[in-house]
Amino acid sequence: VLLDVGGLDEIKGVSHRGGFLRIGGATSIAAIAASPLVHEKAPILTAAAKSIGSPMVRNRATLAGNLASASPSADTAPALLALDAVVRLASAREGVRETPLANFFLGYRSTLLKEDEIITDILIPVPSDRSAGMFEKVGLRNADAISVVCVAVVMEMDGMVGPATNGKRDV
Repeated sequence: VLLDVGGLDEIKGVSHRGGFLRIGGATSIAAIAASPLVHEKAPILTAAAKSIGSPMVRNRATLAGNLASASPSADTAPALLALDAVVRLASAREGVRETPLANFFLGYRSTLLKEDEIITDILIPVPSDRSAGMFEKVGLRNADAISVVCVAVVMEMDGMVGPATNGKRDV
């Protein structure tokens, strides 16, 4: 059975509430890449989304699809793992449950996702103003490259930027 959930507005979009950035599972990668809210609150996710495929791929691909396949080349996964994202899953039989993304992946192309579940939302705790991060992708070519390796990191900084530090913070 193939079910297209693309028309369900309840599992689309980006919002910010209660210290979390919520991204609906059916939100396109293009919408994430273009979202001012994602860029402000989780810029490494913006970078990851922009690194995926071509504009046509980004327009059709969804965040849930990028995660549910558990592909080692899923570009959003490293950024979301670095951001301590939580995946919200829903089933008609068992209701809603949440799990840290770090626990969602079981191995190569294997997840906790049950046969009757869908990914409805990805919840990202908004990093503090003292946080900084970076996403980097290495592929075999410049355009439409499948990732060979992606790296994402988020750090929370201590100390203050001032003239004595030359604009650098102590980590």
